[in-house]
Amino acid sequence: MIGEMKNSGEISVEAICKIVGLDDDLIIKHSEMGKQLSVTFFPYEGTVSEHTRRFYLKLKDAFICNGVTIVPFENALMRLNRKKIKKGIHLIVLGEQEVNNMPAEYLISYNSLILNIVDDEQYMAENYMQKSFERQAAYGQALLAWNFVNFVVGVGKGYWISYGATGLNDVYEMNYEVDFEQEILKTIISKMYAPISPTPLSEFKIIKRNFKGNELELKPFLDDLVKGSKLLSDTGLMNYRFSIEDIKFKKEAYKKIYKIMLDNRTGVHFGYISRQLPVKLSKVYKLSDIQRERDIHFFDDKDYTYYKKKIYIKLKVNHEEICLKVPDVETLTSISGSDKVNLEYKDIVKMGLKSGEMTLQFASDVDPIKNKVRASFDTKVILSNAVATAIYASILKYVNPEAAFPKMVETNGLALTHWHGYVDPELIPKGWEIYGGEFPVFMCSAQQAAVYGFIGKGRALMKHIRKQQEYELRGDVHVEPDHGVNVTWESVTGIAEFLLANRKAAQIGTEFFPLVKNHSTL
Repeated sequence: MIGEMKNSGEISVEAICKIVGLDDDLIIKHSEMGKQLSVTFFPYEGTVSEHTRRFYLKLKDAFICNGVTIVPFENALMRLNRKKIKKGIHLIVLGEQEVNNMPAEYLISYNSLILNIVDDEQYMAENYMQKSFERQAAYGQALLAWNFVNFVVGVGKGYWISYGATGLNDVYEMNYEVDFEQEILKTIISKMYAPISPTPLSEFKIIKRNFKGNELELKPFLDDLVKGSKLLSDTGLMNYRFSIEDIKFKKEAYKKIYKIMLDNRTGVHFGYISRQLPVKLSKVYKLSDIQRERDIHFFDDKDYTYYKKKIYIKLKVNHEEICLKVPDVETLTSISGSDKVNLEYKDIVKMGLKSGEMTLQFASDVDPIKNKVRASFDTKVILSNAVATAIYASILKYVNPEAAFPKMVETNGLALTHWHGYVDPELIPKGWEIYGGEFPVFMCSAQQAAVYGFIGKGRALMKHIRKQQEYELRGDVHVEPDHGVNVTWESVTGIAEFLLANRKAAQIGTEFFPLVKNHSTL
């Protein structure tokens, strides 16, 4: 669906990766992901029903159809240690395994993943969807931990459920004749190709000077986060969290490994709250003018270049080639694992993005080691959203100097909130663009999620830039299938007050996903 994007106003995937600081060789196309995977099937099978075994066999066919390399189990084992699987090969397991022969014991690297196919009779689909999101999420977490695997597919008569770490476990009808291979590609293969990978502190440039909560330029935004978080508590959208101590494992050692896999986190609190600080928008030039004035040149048909260590991009808007410097952005956001609905100053860090480099700054009374600071799982999505906003707001200001949205970005910044659920598009006010329901499924922290968020926001803002809508742009709603929504609003307290006044506008869980799946204002 999305290649290198030569359409008017769009920025290439290669340029986005440079701007956000993502891998140069990042693959975002579903059709290419299966070709990068190698799997082997665990020969020690647990007891399952016939319909689960049939799904398991059909899954293998779907893998082959999507280009996944199937490695015979004997060939997947290391030559010198016949109880260990070679690095880079993922393991597919049928049924629950005995504690003395757990699949995890066969792995030598956390980069190798385990997909477990099990019976799901105790959670019949018709009952499952009636249960609260909290119960659905807790059940999924328990399955993953007890079997000590990365993904679980529960199979019942006529349905299957893909359980993952987001808690949004959608139910799929069992239809092997229609779209089954595509469903496997979009739900399982994409997650295995781009699994959860928390952003470690080592990827940030740590700013030595700490910020203070009483700094005049920061205090209004810190207060917005703190006050807004408490208001959001009343919505119930961000209240779900779990502690590793509350989850049962077959082996105590697995609990320690699980913490390591989560970058030594002790638990997870779903959702995030972020506050983009006011941005100095970039001046936009005609490409011919800036090339003459500053000797800026783009090489090999690239749409980005470097000038004095800053990234410049070019694109076409309304048949005119323009160029601008990618603005630096900063956001205030909550530390991973903090109580998102009862934030204090100590729970907040300042994250920035400057020419593809992430920066991190702590509050003056925070010791990152003692306080066990960990960046949000959605760090790259947050920063990608912020820089895309700054780029396209700069362009909108160039095209329409009187537009309200760029003024808001420059003087007030924006809020970005995320919960594991969706919105009713009919209840979102005019001025907020909705996009992403048709995008691929990715786990939180996946770099691909950051790219698609950038692409969707760019398209939403370009619609206003090209067509000059009859209403002012005020924000947007980025839908992430099987994950949730990222909602851009004027402030955290503002989105909280809207949600409290419009209780039917948002839900946790999957109930509203059919409403937004094919709903796009682009």
